[in-house]
Amino acid sequence: MAKASINGTELHYDVIGEGKPLLMIHGLASSMQDWQLQIPTLKKQHQLILVDLRGHGKTGAAADYSIPVMADDLHHLLESLKIEACNVMGISMGGMVAMALAAKYPVRVDQLILVNTATSLHHTTLPYRTLLKFRRLMPLIPMPTLAKIMVHSLLPGDHLHPVREVLRQRWQENDPKLLSACLDSLIATDLSLWLPDISAETLFIRGDRDFFSLTSAMACSFIRKELIKGYADITVADVETYVHFMQAPWPHWQQPGIDHNNPQKVYFPNPVKAGKSTDQIITVLSSFFSYLHTTGYLQGNPVSGFDKTGEKFARGHSEPRYFFEDEWQALLDSLASYPEKTKRQQQEKARLHYVIAITYGGALRQSELAQHTCKNVRTDNQGDLTLEIHGKGRRLRTLPVNEHMLQAIIRYRRFHGLSDFARDSFPLAPLLCPATPNAESYRSMTPRQIRKWFSQFMEHCARRVEPQDTDLANRLRGKTFHSLRHTALSHLAKVMDIEDLSIFAGHESITTTQQYYTPEKHRLKQLTRDHGLMTSR
Repeated sequence: MAKASINGTELHYDVIGEGKPLLMIHGLASSMQDWQLQIPTLKKQHQLILVDLRGHGKTGAAADYSIPVMADDLHHLLESLKIEACNVMGISMGGMVAMALAAKYPVRVDQLILVNTATSLHHTTLPYRTLLKFRRLMPLIPMPTLAKIMVHSLLPGDHLHPVREVLRQRWQENDPKLLSACLDSLIATDLSLWLPDISAETLFIRGDRDFFSLTSAMACSFIRKELIKGYADITVADVETYVHFMQAPWPHWQQPGIDHNNPQKVYFPNPVKAGKSTDQIITVLSSFFSYLHTTGYLQGNPVSGFDKTGEKFARGHSEPRYFFEDEWQALLDSLASYPEKTKRQQQEKARLHYVIAITYGGALRQSELAQHTCKNVRTDNQGDLTLEIHGKGRRLRTLPVNEHMLQAIIRYRRFHGLSDFARDSFPLAPLLCPATPNAESYRSMTPRQIRKWFSQFMEHCARRVEPQDTDLANRLRGKTFHSLRHTALSHLAKVMDIEDLSIFAGHESITTTQQYYTPEKHRLKQLTRDHGLMTSR
């Protein structure tokens, strides 16, 4: 191992093997040692340049841990090694450093390999973003404990225990204060505006359970492409990106020179604070796009679906109005015990089972339920049944029809004397007597009728439990038909990745899907379990 004095820091590095140079950049809390499983294979065809980034491994502390400065370190290291150009591979934080290196010094990078990384930490999955909120506690947590938490979250499963144990022993040598400082720099980083400056051929590698979401890989796909959009093409995701940018603008946006016609203009002299300040800007944007929509320039207002972040709408503390466990059980019990003495009661019970099963199985909106029929159930190229939904914003999504949904369709069609299944106009939200008098067509409830119909069923559920539990009865009366969708998605969130759930739900932005993942509640419960005033008697 060698070291070089670069930018006032003693940078430790190693050069192994022969062939085309490959610079390998580790992630947060890691070091060059953690490439040990890749080195034996890669060194056969490459000259490997391994390095400990500032604040990591044997490289000491520094005053600045920003991604651009780390990229400068590597540029000068390559310069000192007389390596004009090389391939670069970076994982996680190292991938961000690799992108910055390729953007600032394009002649240095021939090919770029980005593993489990993103342009900013705003593209991480919800559990990791939640963990970031507790970064101020990191200096207070013993490093062995912190290392154990990190390796278990990154490498779950018994089969990875040997690797996990090695990493735990290495990572516990880190300084938690340095890690916290590095995280602060990472949170202030957004490389999205640097992407057009990357000319290197780029390979993205991402695992199904990586902290960095698929959204990040999609964002990186804009390398060497124009990022300019017309008003009509702007989505809620673009608004989300802009809000994150306002709160952590990239340094060159805080300096003059962005506008060539007005070179002294500084567009973002200071970051915009999260909370009321951000909400005011969102309100202005919403008013602007609402005007464009009302006057016919646009077909919709992309800002209307964006969550505010102020005190009244604090993220992480609002919950969707789904059925809690006792409420859901009361609904199921009411379904099972629904009276069926008369023909009308039998028809209503059959319809309740059918509509609620379809709605819950597909997490459908009431408008989607009203507008679709059995014609929308198709067979895909693998022979599986799917339900094609034209949802909110005219977005098309294809949902799997599992055995529960299929049996619900079959039972209800049989109830009305129809064949088990046919791609016909039989509605997903039928009237009590769905067939017209001449039986040539079928009739569906409107969204308004669905709301009223479900409200009547909730009143039935409430009256059933009211003698024993008035609080439960009142809560049931407050549930709307949309609560079924929230309930289905909250149940699926226990077994689905956030990106899969976002696709299943038809959400335009993954921000909307975040409301179904609340690990911080359980974590805060554990962290505050023993918190309280201790007095002596």
